[in-house]
Amino acid sequence: METYKTGTVNTIINENGVDLGSINVNLYTMDNKTSVIDIHIKKKNIINENQEYISVNFNQTKFEPVLHVFAQDGSIFTNEPLEIVKAEEGFVRYIIPEYITKHVGQMQCKLFLENPENNDSTHVANFYFTVNDSGITKSVGKEIRVELLDDIVEKVMKDNVDIFKGPKGDTGEQGPAGQDGKDGKNGINGIDGINGNPGPQGPPGRDGKDGVDGQDGSDGKSFDFESLTEEQKAEITPKLPDFSNWQQYQFTNSDGTRKWLGTLSQPIETLEPGLYECSIPSDYKSVNAPADPSGAGYIAEINVTKGQSGRKQIILTQSNRNNIWSKVIHTNGDDKGWTQLNPQSQKYKLTNDDGTNFYTGFGTTNLNNEDEIKKLPTGIRYITRVTGLPSDVSSNEGWLLKLTRSDSQLSTLYFQPYNSSQLLQRVTYNGLSEWRYINQASTDTGWVPLPLLNGAEADVYSDSYLPVSYRVRKTGDNKTVQIIGNIKKLNTGSVFAQLPLNITPTKNIEFKLNQRIGTSNAVGYLASDGTMKVVGAVEADSTYMINLTYMV
Repeated sequence: METYKTGTVNTIINENGVDLGSINVNLYTMDNKTSVIDIHIKKKNIINENQEYISVNFNQTKFEPVLHVFAQDGSIFTNEPLEIVKAEEGFVRYIIPEYITKHVGQMQCKLFLENPENNDSTHVANFYFTVNDSGITKSVGKEIRVELLDDIVEKVMKDNVDIFKGPKGDTGEQGPAGQDGKDGKNGINGIDGINGNPGPQGPPGRDGKDGVDGQDGSDGKSFDFESLTEEQKAEITPKLPDFSNWQQYQFTNSDGTRKWLGTLSQPIETLEPGLYECSIPSDYKSVNAPADPSGAGYIAEINVTKGQSGRKQIILTQSNRNNIWSKVIHTNGDDKGWTQLNPQSQKYKLTNDDGTNFYTGFGTTNLNNEDEIKKLPTGIRYITRVTGLPSDVSSNEGWLLKLTRSDSQLSTLYFQPYNSSQLLQRVTYNGLSEWRYINQASTDTGWVPLPLLNGAEADVYSDSYLPVSYRVRKTGDNKTVQIIGNIKKLNTGSVFAQLPLNITPTKNIEFKLNQRIGTSNAVGYLASDGTMKVVGAVEADSTYMINLTYMV
């Protein structure tokens, strides 16, 4: 069979409804066995908490797809054959037979999953497609497939028993008595009834006779602890626990207070384990204690614990400032030094604690000396005596920022004069880089007359024309020089102009001199010393034009 028309139905078995409506398939009465409907059946994945649908795997279930078709003209076709294309993907195919496409109109389809071993089933989907009249076939009448007709007849007869019941026949003879059936099992005991009301109280009984009095005992004697025997004393004396394994090393005084040491006179790391309080002298180095910022002595609480192989941990609290310090003595007396656990300010200061810059107002700092730069601390400072800056910096006083990489092999300096917005940068890495202006404003000299030599003269048509001139534009470290104009009285091999040395090129530059009136030209060159010279032959009494631009 060849297929020319295909429709697709994607179904999901859930509680939201089964009506899919039109599947956008339009067939004609001449479409005989050339059309199919591919049906993909999915169900909700109840194992996954997320909203997810998975394909029905017909290899893992006893349910089978069943399709019934109801034509618009009343024809009914049940149990239409379905081909399972991919069982594990829930993919089935309905090859539309010729007897379906003979009926014009909507074809209402109902898809079920049924278990042939019992009556379990689920309604999967309702959908419809349309068959149109090709105009060359005969119309067919209403038809009902037998598979469904039997079910309909049975249902009608069951629902209308009285209509189809015949007249009552004569009573027949009584048949022989059947054998007695087996006794049924005993039923479950019933619930106990509610207790009845109590009966009336009976008359009181007679009093019993008094018993015979016993004989009087002898008088007891008083006693004290000393009158007891040793065995009796041992029996009534409480037994105390064994104190031999209790802690015998006191970390504090008996009342729980710290041990007071007075003014500490020994290095802290030599203290034995315990909880101490003492006065740290102003000469804090003599006892290896942390320093007070003001250089004064202070009261300290010290906790000392001891481990194996000479290891110790020391916690010192500076009472008046609530500064807490820690020190570790590692194996074999390896002193790791003090570390502040709760710094009240910057651990490494880039500025003063209030955010203002450091101030260096004494000595001279040479920023051309790499060794001096390495000694400068990282951070921001205002500095007043600086050498090694470019000559055009507006002042040698201002702010200096130093940034340093963790291995100290690379650092960057930034300098800003106090009286301008200039910002300079220099890098130290295997030597010093040149200073670089980061935000230097652009400068422009304007047109400056070119200094002419050896009889050369500027030639202009009138005073409204620019004589031969040069111009310098500077942006940051870059300079652009432009020379334009007309020159006469040039001689071959003769120097005709001299530029200032601060705008000369690093290497010689060749350029062309074009005849102003005429077609000849000559070669000239600008030397690195600023001299401009004619190299090629020039015509006497001719004017030559120059237009040269280069960067320094």
